[in-house]
Formats: sequence, C-alpha cells, structure tokens
Amino acid sequence: MNIMFLIGMPFAGKTYWAKKLSENYGVPYIDIDEVIEKAEGKTVSEIFETDGEANFRILEHRLLETIIDTYKRPLIVSCGGGTPVFYDNMEIMKKAGCTVFLDAGIATLADRFEQKEDANERPLLASVSDIKSELQQLFEKRKNIYKQAHYILQAEQISIANFDKIFSVCISSR
Repeated sequence: MNIMFLIGMPFAGKTYWAKKLSENYGVPYIDIDEVIEKAEGKTVSEIFETDGEANFRILEHRLLETIIDTYKRPLIVSCGGGTPVFYDNMEIMKKAGCTVFLDAGIATLADRFEQKEDANERPLLASVSDIKSELQQLFEKRKNIYKQAHYILQAEQISIANFDKIFSVCISSR
C-alpha cells in the first residue's frame, strides 16, 4: 500500500500537514473526521452527542477499513486523535502503510486549542475548565499507542524537509 497515516493528539497538526504534504507531493489526502461529517450530515460533536462515542468509533473504524480496501493509489490520511486507539486500528494502519506520530507538547496543544475558533466543537475537549490538564490526561491514555508509529516527528519542529525521507519510504517505495 502507498498510504501515510498521520496520527496524534487533537491540535497536533494532522490535517494541516496532510494538506501541506498533498500540495507539496501531489498526492491526495483524506481527513477521516471530515469524511464522516459529510457522510453523516453532522459534526463529530453532534455524532458524539446524538449517537454516542461508541457509534462514532464504529464509523471511524469502518471508514478506515474502506480506505485501505479501496484506495489503491498513494494517499495521505489525517486520522482523528482517537483513530489509532480504538479496535485494532493502529495495527491495521501499520500493516497497510506508514504511521507518522506528530508528537506535540501539551503547552503547544493548549495554545492551538485556545487559538482555534471551533475548538469547543471537539467532543472530548468541549466545556473543560483546565485544558492543559485534560490534554495531559488524554495523552497519558493514548501515548503508548501513538508511540507504536513507524515514525515520530516533534510537531513544533516539523517542516516539509522532515517529511522528505519518510514520504519517499512510505509512499514511493511501497
């Protein structure tokens, strides 16, 4: 497969870098949350609220499998923060392509959260009083999965140049 999966915490820059890499390398990208929102006609927060997180995770898992089963050309996938954490998604992604963990510090994530206009629409972070504490707790739950990625990049130091070798290994030679 020729798929690069970008994983990491909310606000790590997965969608931003998927778009940048797509533009730079001429490879299409898919944002899992965006595809689910379009298919369901609801935001991720609305899906969490009306259908529950468990149903959202099923949609996410099915979409991941569909992408892997049907997309035969090079592709960059921006995963939701929880995508690798549920079911056997991380193992599925690692077998189907390359996983790249965008590892951002809690202070960076909190700063980005505070700067985003739609930040409160993130279902696991909406209406929290101490965003740094909440992000730290979420990271502690997820870090062992994230760190299984093929590659780990420090989000605060990422550039297109950081991706050149990874891209050539993940997309070009598989």
